[in-house]
Amino acid sequence: MAIKEIAEKLYTLDFEYENGFCRLQEEFSVKGEDCVLMWLYRIGTPLYSGDLAKKLSLTSGRIANILRTLEQKKFVTRSTDLNDGRKVLVTLTTAGKKHIEKINKRNVAKRAEILEALGEGDAAEYLRITQRILQVLNS
Repeated sequence: MAIKEIAEKLYTLDFEYENGFCRLQEEFSVKGEDCVLMWLYRIGTPLYSGDLAKKLSLTSGRIANILRTLEQKKFVTRSTDLNDGRKVLVTLTTAGKKHIEKINKRNVAKRAEILEALGEGDAAEYLRITQRILQVLNS
């Protein structure tokens, strides 16, 4: 099958995904507060609020609102940088870490259910192809 024909078939499949795959992606997605917590968790060190805003493509106002809510929930702490009072350092708390680990566990379990239905061979192939696509997109 020619590349263009494969591309057309994949493009057509995109519309079929809307009922299943896109709904599933929405269920798995990490947005807003949880996305901020995920970044802090994955990075493993405190980050400046401005850096978080840039990484997540959020405005300074939006990140400030998210951080205020997360701080009220005791999931993060915010502290002013001693060397530059304009910068705010955001640190994940133990409660925030536990919250995001719970979300991670839930999402891994849901993915495992789907991959189980594919079978080990197809699941491994799906992983390989997804990794390859990311390599192409990031090059």
